[in-house]
Amino acid sequence: MTGPHELAWRLLHALLCLHRALSARLRARFGAWTWAWRRCCRAAAAVVLAPLGFVRREPPAPGRPRRHPVRARAGSAGLARLRWRSDGRALRKLPVHVGLMLTEDERSLPDVASLVVWAMAVGISYISVYDHQGIFKRNNSRLMDEILKQQQELLGPDCSKYSSEFANSNDKDDQVFNCHLAVKVLSPEDGKADIVRAAQDFCRLVARQQQRPEDLDVDMLDSLMTLCLPT
Repeated sequence: MTGPHELAWRLLHALLCLHRALSARLRARFGAWTWAWRRCCRAAAAVVLAPLGFVRREPPAPGRPRRHPVRARAGSAGLARLRWRSDGRALRKLPVHVGLMLTEDERSLPDVASLVVWAMAVGISYISVYDHQGIFKRNNSRLMDEILKQQQELLGPDCSKYSSEFANSNDKDDQVFNCHLAVKVLSPEDGKADIVRAAQDFCRLVARQQQRPEDLDVDMLDSLMTLCLPT
């Protein structure tokens, strides 16, 4: 078996040497044609891919500085603002309050912050973020910092046009940011104390004979819960 294997390797080596020699000769003789063929291929690719939205980026000329990354981010932020405004105009009915329920195992602060900033841009007034595991509530300050960071980067000069509040449902003091959106971070523990207070209020009304026990229904409980919510 050594003889056939050795013969095969020698044959492959000879073919490789022949290929290299032929390629070098063709490049030396038809170098100009090769350059023209490459230009034609690039032009054809541009014609085919342009209708699909693909744009070929030419490399910078020798000695020409590359695009600054900060300016590149600023340009992408401007495009994001334009896209978000068009999203707001495309909505037939703009919701006043949007609820976000996180169900994935991996919680991403930048993703939630990006959604909050998008809500600012389109003009939504309130957004509630519910996390069943309570991770966001325990890291509320990090979420606030991420929202403020993306707000400044993506909204840019438009950020100064808004002034509203960003508040956690458990915080006694509302923290004011330059935005037009009130954000509530919720967990499974939220709402239990409000239900207790609503029940206590209704019992006091019954004791004062201002209400009867049979008056308690969904609408009554809803009104009592609304009175218990922090302003």
